[in-house]
Amino acid sequence: ELISYVCPFLSESIMETCENIKNVRYTFSDDFSEEAKDFISKILIRNPKDRCSIKQLKNHKFILY
Repeated sequence: ELISYVCPFLSESIMETCENIKNVRYTFSDDFSEEAKDFISKILIRNPKDRCSIKQLKNHKFILY
């Protein structure tokens, strides 16, 4: 939402939106750069153990540019 002002989990109903959040199903609008898509996809991972570390995220291209 911070980049495109649109919820990436948004669906036709509140129930579907909640399911999208629960199952980490999201879409990107055309406003997103490839760097932004990559950065966000590394954050929105259901299992925290599988996510990038803060150090890795701080050094991501999206943050550095």
